[in-house]
Amino acid sequence: MISKRAKLIVSLIILIGMGLFFSTQQGALKRWFAKKPNQIIHLSCPNLSSGCNFQIDQQTFNIRSKQPINANKPVNLVVAGPAKSIRLSWQMQGMDMGSNYYKMLSDDQQSWRAETMLPLCSQQRLDWILTLEIDQAQILIQTQSIASSQ
Repeated sequence: MISKRAKLIVSLIILIGMGLFFSTQQGALKRWFAKKPNQIIHLSCPNLSSGCNFQIDQQTFNIRSKQPINANKPVNLVVAGPAKSIRLSWQMQGMDMGSNYYKMLSDDQQSWRAETMLPLCSQQRLDWILTLEIDQAQILIQTQSIASSQ
């Protein structure tokens, strides 16, 4: 006959296993164990609609938005450069903007595109940090949006 203590231990093991399974499905463990970037690049690009260049391992990349960045409209981004995958997110210095990850799409792994939205900012700030994760590199781009009334 199984004791109450043994039943409790088995129940705890099952609950822990279920918790790990569901957190894995949500990607929490994937992000926890994700590889750290080999290279971190800081870039200032005040007018992203004009485009900016940067290099990763002697490969030149260009990023631009198809229109001026506006908090009230979608932000269509285009990246030109060779990559296996590109993810991005929008943040503000010193503010928690929540999770807003986007995966860029490509047909040829040379030209990448994504339609994004800026997170809501209750302080009406216009300064943004666009974080690109390109393969094992992280690019932090400081940029500006236009005022919402424009």
